[in-house]
Amino acid sequence: MLNINFTKKKFYKLLLSINKLIESFFSNIDDYLKDYKKKNSKYKKLNSRVFLGLGALFILTLIYFLMPSFYDEKSLKFKLENQIIKKYNLKVNFNGEVSYALFPKPHFFIDDLSISQNNKVLIN
Repeated sequence: MLNINFTKKKFYKLLLSINKLIESFFSNIDDYLKDYKKKNSKYKKLNSRVFLGLGALFILTLIYFLMPSFYDEKSLKFKLENQIIKKYNLKVNFNGEVSYALFPKPHFFIDDLSISQNNKVLIN
């Protein structure tokens, strides 16, 4: 009987020591994670700001490239004709489409155009 109690005590001591080792291991991991979070909390704010800035830049660039799709071709032709008549006193006939190009700088491109003055065709 004495021998059984002695082995039970050893077994309980062994279990307690293993339990303490496991608890200390996980508490060390918990402390490490808390320190890591404290050190990197300022980087999370910076990362979110960078992400928001890049997202805004992407959206603005997308809007810039999609802006020509919102132009009404008829009103654009009318405005261009009026501006050329007022500035240069030349009549412009748009025979082709008006397209928009972005590179090397944003500009309008017209495939087929005739410029006349006093009912004489100057450029075709």
